[in-house]
Amino acid sequence: MLLVDGSSDVTFSNFRGSLRFVKNLAKVFNVSLPEAHVALVVYAEESETIFNLTDHLSEQIKQAISGVRYPNKMKRHVGKGLKRVKNGVLASSGRNGVPKIVISLQNRRSDDGIDAISQEIRANGIRVFAVGNGNQIANGQLKEIAFKPNEYYFKTVAYDDIDLPYFAQQMKHSICKGKGVDHYFFKSQTRY
Repeated sequence: MLLVDGSSDVTFSNFRGSLRFVKNLAKVFNVSLPEAHVALVVYAEESETIFNLTDHLSEQIKQAISGVRYPNKMKRHVGKGLKRVKNGVLASSGRNGVPKIVISLQNRRSDDGIDAISQEIRANGIRVFAVGNGNQIANGQLKEIAFKPNEYYFKTVAYDDIDLPYFAQQMKHSICKGKGVDHYFFKSQTRY
């Protein structure tokens, strides 16, 4: 389950980079009926479910993402996005007995509350990877959203690097193994 920031300070170009990350992540997982399922929610002032966990298989995801509109709204309501994920997408299309994983991409601080919904999500065993991307990352808030321990579930990445195929591979590794490194900056050719 992917939750993508579409607020205006993300910019159109950076928003498209986040969507390319979603495509890359779908490629590295075996998205199919018996295997991994992928869903996408875009948020700004409001949240929109682009597709549910049972809507698209691997070959259809690329086409669905190409039609996603950039919300371009000033407010960033991460709490509303998390509520849509928990009460809408996961409640209606999540499979029983399958781990629930959310990757939340966020730049700056949320303009709405995230405390209660973050606690509810963790209490339900939903594992949230909080990925800060951009140049003004709200580290404290992202760590609050993330599942624990933070060293596995909190990550940062530069806007220019989020759509690198290598980052999608690293996220897959973190998701499948429950491990990861704290920061991913790929400005150089150094790979962690």
